[in-house]
Amino acid sequence: MSDIDDAWRRVLAAGERLAAVTLADQFAADAERFARFSARHGDLLLDYSKERVDADAMAALVALAEASGVTGRSGIEHDRRKVATAFRKDHAAERA
Repeated sequence: MSDIDDAWRRVLAAGERLAAVTLADQFAADAERFARFSARHGDLLLDYSKERVDADAMAALVALAEASGVTGRSGIEHDRRKVATAFRKDHAAERA
């Protein structure tokens, strides 16, 4: 099995897990959701906070991008690293 196959499985599993979760619940549980699930690059705002994602889902998406070789072409490596670091911190807090 390839890294891409494994990454896709993680993304699909996250999607299934989050299918029953509402955005209202996610915002209620996390007052910093917008800050953690958005990124800016110049005038461009990427707002993932209004999507059914959590730290694990975003980590799975980042892993898929890395396995696919997409991150090297994105031009926003700094933002990707910042977002990935925030997700790892969030995931560690959830396990504690």
